[in-house]
Amino acid sequence: MAAVRSKENLERRLAQFLKKEIASAGWTYSDLAHQLERHGWPGEKASTIKQKLHRASFSAVFFIQVVSALGLKTISLKDI
Repeated sequence: MAAVRSKENLERRLAQFLKKEIASAGWTYSDLAHQLERHGWPGEKASTIKQKLHRASFSAVFFIQVVSALGLKTISLKDI
């Protein structure tokens, strides 16, 4: 990463990355909630996913769960 980013900036970029990948998959937040449940991570609702991404406030575990549910095998830091 070329420059040190603030925590808030990085959180915003991570949320934007997830939103882009969810859209690229052609999924809604309801679709994502269903996929998370299929992968063994129940309890996420479309409304809470939307809030987390809108606020750009979520755990690293949530990030990895979403990435896994999307089937992403690798992530380039330059994409974040």
